[in-house]
Amino acid sequence: MSRFDQAKMLMRVKKIQSELQKMVIEVEKGDGAVRVEMNGEQKLKKVHIDPDSVDLEDIGQLERWLEDAIKDAIKESQQIAAEKMLIATGARASIPKIEGVDTTTYLTNEEALSLSELP
Repeated sequence: MSRFDQAKMLMRVKKIQSELQKMVIEVEKGDGAVRVEMNGEQKLKKVHIDPDSVDLEDIGQLERWLEDAIKDAIKESQQIAAEKMLIATGARASIPKIEGVDTTTYLTNEEALSLSELP
């Protein structure tokens, strides 16, 4: 890769980092009882708790909703960042030249990133 190509790639990466800072990912749990906002850099920006939807006698449920919302927001922001960085760096799916690879099933990097559960 030439220096010019590297410079272009670094410019694309910086642009995406800026976009990720501005991006807001919102996740709700407990039918709206808990809402968290996180940016694309996995920085928690806001936590909202609807007092009318929370049972103060069951703080454990509130804790689970918060934990689940934060985990989901992190997962979503990581997936978005990974997809954007693949594009920025010019990475594309490539099938290795290995004998027999064409007779079996495999996942490319793009397919692996789009999975919602482990294969």
